[in-house]
Amino acid sequence: MKFYKFISFFILIYTNIILANDYQQEYKIEVLIFKNIQINTQETFKSLLNLPDKDIIKLYDEDNINNVYSNFSNISDFFIGLINDKNDLSQSYPKILFRDDKSLQTLNKLNINILKDKNLELLGSKSWIQTIPKNNESKFLKYDDPENKYTFYLKLYKKRFMHIHLMGYIDDELSIYINEEKRLFNEEIYLFDHPYFGIIVSINEI
Repeated sequence: MKFYKFISFFILIYTNIILANDYQQEYKIEVLIFKNIQINTQETFKSLLNLPDKDIIKLYDEDNINNVYSNFSNISDFFIGLINDKNDLSQSYPKILFRDDKSLQTLNKLNINILKDKNLELLGSKSWIQTIPKNNESKFLKYDDPENKYTFYLKLYKKRFMHIHLMGYIDDELSIYINEEKRLFNEEIYLFDHPYFGIIVSINEI
């Protein structure tokens, strides 16, 4: 009996989520980050990356023993709202949803090629699934890898067309960074490069 009550409750919540969110399309996002072994530039980098300090969702690895947060980190406020507030669900339902996904599909071949390339060092990869909101509702997704010494902030939003704003740096050096914003298209692969490192991003509608 308890099982059926749980299922009924789950269906009710799921239905209201769909109605409240007016159905947002999900996209599979994949990221590769690599370092150049040989640096072919004499340029000195003195400016520092100005990091965002608000509207950030943190993405954590499941195997991180210090992880006390869920990869659904921005949905917790919604469920708290269900308990504390009986208002319309659309008022508390998050405009953007993230969920972790460990598999590389689109970038898998590039991942293998970078591992084989003696001029490159693969620092890491990450993939997840998310909805893409309007510009004024978008948030940066932050991912930090202390072991391989890289951090990136990635924000996707729609303003007539899809756009991406990517910030990333390596070796804990805020002077060695990428900070780029551009229009992007579904089922495309994008390279964001710096003399010291590069970040590859793919986006595919599910």
